[in-house]
Amino acid sequence: MPKTQAFFWGCFGSAAPEVIKYYRLAADRQPLPGEGWVLYIAMSLIFILFSGGFTVAFRPENEYKAIWAGASFPAIFAALAQAIPSR
Repeated sequence: MPKTQAFFWGCFGSAAPEVIKYYRLAADRQPLPGEGWVLYIAMSLIFILFSGGFTVAFRPENEYKAIWAGASFPAIFAALAQAIPSR
């Protein structure tokens, strides 16, 4: 799979859970995030781009593995962030 294709499939995999989350909020008529929504969207876009880079490094053979790698990056990042020892 070409690197650009892997990057975009990984970005799609990372963005899909966010889209589903906002769809559920809208369907349940719950309020969207308050004043910090600009920062939240900016951080989400950064995560999506990092997920694309992670997917390229993962070297998936097909689109499904690329989507999986992109979708799993936030969980992997969160697990690594919790494992960092505090001083």
